[in-house]
Amino acid sequence: MLTGHDGSDRDRARNLRNRVEVAKRDVGQVELALGVFYGPRIPTERKHEPPTPAMLAQVKDDLANQTGYGGRLWTMASTLGRIARESA
Repeated sequence: MLTGHDGSDRDRARNLRNRVEVAKRDVGQVELALGVFYGPRIPTERKHEPPTPAMLAQVKDDLANQTGYGGRLWTMASTLGRIARESA
């Protein structure tokens, strides 16, 4: 078992291959599986602030002046109900 705390080893890959070969010799065919554990998740509070009117105005202006996709211009809808009206 290798851990991140076993010191610096310039030949870690070769040493790992050697360990696999020893295991194959001792027990037969083996499968090497690697995993990375970063430690427990640190709980954080994610704050998502709603866009400001200036942000919405910038997006609206960008969409109005872009060429769109597939011959259709981009539209902007801030609610599900407006999506059908804006795209019609």
